[in-house]
Amino acid sequence: MMTINKEINGGYVDSIGKKLRRKITISLILRKGTLYTFRLLFTPLLFLYGILLIIFLKIKLARKKNSSTLHQRAIKYVDEFVSQYPLHLYPVIMKSMELAFINSNMGKILPRVKGEISELAIGEGTLSKKIFSEEKKVIAFDLDPYNLIHTKNYKYVSKRIIADCINPPILYTPFILSNNFLNHISNKDLALYNWSRIAPYALFNENTIYWASGYSKPYLLKLFGFKKTSQKISKKIEKEGWQSLWEEKELKSLVRKYYDVIEEVTFFNEKVFFLSTIFSTLLICRGPPTPRFQKKMLNKLFRPITKYITSNVAKLLIEYDSSLPRNKDTFISWVVNSKFVKSMPNKTILICPDCRKILNSNRCSKCNRSFSEHYNMLFLLPKGLSNKILCPTNNILMFGREHL
Repeated sequence: MMTINKEINGGYVDSIGKKLRRKITISLILRKGTLYTFRLLFTPLLFLYGILLIIFLKIKLARKKNSSTLHQRAIKYVDEFVSQYPLHLYPVIMKSMELAFINSNMGKILPRVKGEISELAIGEGTLSKKIFSEEKKVIAFDLDPYNLIHTKNYKYVSKRIIADCINPPILYTPFILSNNFLNHISNKDLALYNWSRIAPYALFNENTIYWASGYSKPYLLKLFGFKKTSQKISKKIEKEGWQSLWEEKELKSLVRKYYDVIEEVTFFNEKVFFLSTIFSTLLICRGPPTPRFQKKMLNKLFRPITKYITSNVAKLLIEYDSSLPRNKDTFISWVVNSKFVKSMPNKTILICPDCRKILNSNRCSKCNRSFSEHYNMLFLLPKGLSNKILCPTNNILMFGREHL
């Protein structure tokens, strides 16, 4: 297991620093130009594959029974993501399914929760803003100021805090929400231990090992009998995606170590994931966000056909996913109740990330360390990170507009 300092420096901390040092060079311009050329050349293949997949799925689903309740709800959310991820089916399906699960369960939990919600690793908040009304108050936590800054216009966000979300600087909070974060943590035991000690309720998700093996290249290699090569490429995808992927049974066992499960569901079968990631391959990207150049082109020049294919393929793939076995799903979502905390104050209490004592006006009541604010974001970082994650005084809005 990695230590926590190594853990949260595993990719993300270094990538935040690189944003400060990014320079435009001739080599970079040439690489970008080559990439844009290939993406442009592959655009007709995106449309062709989309049309053929619609025909295939309509034939495949001609005699299919009704979809599950979760999948039916997810289909209703698809069109909310079509323009955000044009012809990028993996994130459209993923977020539609996640939103269906979250909204169907938040209604059960929120009446029990009084006070603010703590959302850990909120990113730029494009999924979060589809969940909460303006009346609900959410404290947004993230490690990356370049992403968190883009929640500044969301009225439901009451505070923005740059922090280590594995060990949040929280003494108490009524509810934790965290999406698409736990899969990036290798020391999952530590994260769930910490979360279960500060909040009675939580909603979060994970990826299984099939997330990596479901990508087009390893899936096809495995299909044609090259299992060792497939496994090798799956491990490479896992590493490059800053993922730490476990077996489904291991994840479920770990969650039950710290929580009583209120609701648990798996979705996005490996086969459906494979069919969706062929679009990613043709877009020459692995996951969200959709490449900016293609997003603008598809949403403007080819808007009608892009919207038609993205919407219809996503809905058909979700329906197809409902008909498949659940033993090779790529995602798991939970709503849970802590085994260690059953009641809490109706507010979130922040603490010093070093000595874990309560703050008094952004100053630690024990060690007297003060924490600064920039762009209405409180930098509540432990000493080991405070000199690595800095907020520049200009051009902050240039980076990180879309993370997931």
